[in-house]
Amino acid sequence: MTLHYLGVPLIIGDEVLGVIRVLNKKHHYYSPLKDLARLSTDGFGQDDLDLLNLIAIQVASAIRNARFIERNRYFENLVYNSPDPIIVLDKAGRIRHFNHECERIFEAKESDVLGSSIEQYYESPQHARQIGRELWNAAGHTIRDRSARIRDRNGSIIPIGLSATLLVDRIGERVGSIGIFKDQRESLRLEEERRRSETLAALGRLAQSVGHDIKHDLGSVLNYEPRSCL
Repeated sequence: MTLHYLGVPLIIGDEVLGVIRVLNKKHHYYSPLKDLARLSTDGFGQDDLDLLNLIAIQVASAIRNARFIERNRYFENLVYNSPDPIIVLDKAGRIRHFNHECERIFEAKESDVLGSSIEQYYESPQHARQIGRELWNAAGHTIRDRSARIRDRNGSIIPIGLSATLLVDRIGERVGSIGIFKDQRESLRLEEERRRSETLAALGRLAQSVGHDIKHDLGSVLNYEPRSCL
């Protein structure tokens, strides 16, 4: 039989996770022995409520921390195991995450670039700021396959296709950004080879056509017999 009831919600931010419920306050002389398992006649008081509230806060905090750890682990697995280069920035444009593919392309270790401004890794600060403005003004604060140019640690220019989005909080304030890009050097090289092959093929066809015309004209000249004048 339920004689006393006390309940306190588990709250994280605006989310209610559940309720801690306590039933039946025991008497001071309670014992599990027969005829001694008595309940208090007064029920729960303010002290009991304060204690349960404190327990609920601690439990909610533990759940929040566990969620954060789990989400952070999932995020890091997603970012660092991605086959594409991924960079995560804070709201000031400083590097927070720099995955393994970024290390390979930029030829720099994450530990060496953390906290540095992303501007220094673009072709120029002006180029970086232009992309930042486009990202802010784009629908959904997202850009896709935007042609851009970055620098590796030796200063060599690398053409990339950049997809990025701003990270915002619940009230729409910018808290950072995440960018995924593709190294376009190989695709541009293949495209250049294709154009060169097409140009050489066109020149070959032109040379063959011109050679045929020249042979025809030479044949006409050699077969020409001038008429004698009387």
